[in-house]
Amino acid sequence: MFNYQIDQELYLRLPEENDAEALLALFERDRNYLTYWNDWPKRLQTIADCQQFISRHRQSFAQEKSIPAAMIYNGHFVGISTLEIQERYVVKKGELGYWVGEQFQGKGIVTRSCQQLLKYGFTHLDLNRLVLRFKHVSDDNENGRSRRVAERLGFTQEGVQRQGGVARGEFMDMVVYSLLAEEWQQN
Repeated sequence: MFNYQIDQELYLRLPEENDAEALLALFERDRNYLTYWNDWPKRLQTIADCQQFISRHRQSFAQEKSIPAAMIYNGHFVGISTLEIQERYVVKKGELGYWVGEQFQGKGIVTRSCQQLLKYGFTHLDLNRLVLRFKHVSDDNENGRSRRVAERLGFTQEGVQRQGGVARGEFMDMVVYSLLAEEWQQN
């Protein structure tokens, strides 16, 4: 199983079925915020939807396709960070993703969670390359918090995937950052 106590405030573990109520409450409170950059939170409207969401994450973990980490901050479910394993044995690559409730922004939760997932990916899974992508509409309208997370973690910007994502029903460019195992080890 995947369980990590990062510090006194933050704990990572697999999402559990009994997280469904907390997940729905978080989505109901922060739906406008969470759907600004992602359309998928719109589909989670009921406890059953949230249970299926959690079940899919757990199934992906069981199939060794991803490491979904529920972020538990001061005892509260605040979001999920994920290490998606895209190819483990030859190219050895994956992608980091995350979301966190609006009131939990700016507390270092995502950065600390991703640091743990980086460590897990590069040491336990022997990955060579991790990618972090975020949406970009224009220089004045991009997911700047994700840019700062990528840079704090030592990622390097590679470029932009034109219309590589969708939010609010519109195609959006995706800024692509990457980090190699050798770069992570140097830091």
